[in-house]
Amino acid sequence: MIFRRRAHVVGLGLIGGSVAIALRDLGWSVSGSDTDERVVSNAIARRVVNGTDASDASLVVVAVPAQSVVSVTKSLLEQLPFLEVITDVAGVKGSIVNAIDDPRFVGGHPMAGSELRGLDGIRADLFQGATWVLTPGPSTASETYAQLQSILTDLGAIPLALPADTHDRLVAMASHVPHLVAGALMNEATGMAREDSALLRLAAGGFRDMTRISAGDPGIWPGVLFNNAQEVRNGLSRVIQRLVRLEQIV
Repeated sequence: MIFRRRAHVVGLGLIGGSVAIALRDLGWSVSGSDTDERVVSNAIARRVVNGTDASDASLVVVAVPAQSVVSVTKSLLEQLPFLEVITDVAGVKGSIVNAIDDPRFVGGHPMAGSELRGLDGIRADLFQGATWVLTPGPSTASETYAQLQSILTDLGAIPLALPADTHDRLVAMASHVPHLVAGALMNEATGMAREDSALLRLAAGGFRDMTRISAGDPGIWPGVLFNNAQEVRNGLSRVIQRLVRLEQIV
């Protein structure tokens, strides 16, 4: 277990902010940063974090879009002298884990979220009972993995170790493809509703459940989909084949 309960969160959106307040509620001292200074000011005012100084952090959680994780993580690994564990929360892991060769890094992906965005949606209990995938790389130290696993368990999450490529293959079908399918269905329904507004009155719970995930933060998806493009294409192809077969029998 990390002796000094001192953490820094980079990216104070839904996941980063929820990590911050969950750690805070466990007695950690938590600082934070974000590219939007208004978000930082709001987080400090709401006591989500207690400042921006990361210099003595032993744990860092990088909660930025997937395409920025590698550069941010490498920079922090060079800058922070007391850093013991650094992890990310991006929804794609292979390209990130392959690019970061450091014993203090463990790739991570909490399978939790909300249709709400930013600090307005943060919850200290967001990770209670949620699977949190960990994808250690070849250079990850066993102590690093054990420390992070213990912290996530304290947050109420259920850590699950997977190879990075296995994560990307499975999460493409469990998360990425459903998001695209929900978005396509929502766009089609929106176009139809312009021609006949009665559609919206007919949309019951099943439709809302299917399209709810399309309301997530759009800022995280371009990097995730680009970095997991092949697995997403494979998943979409399998779904399309099943839909074609259904079309042929109805």
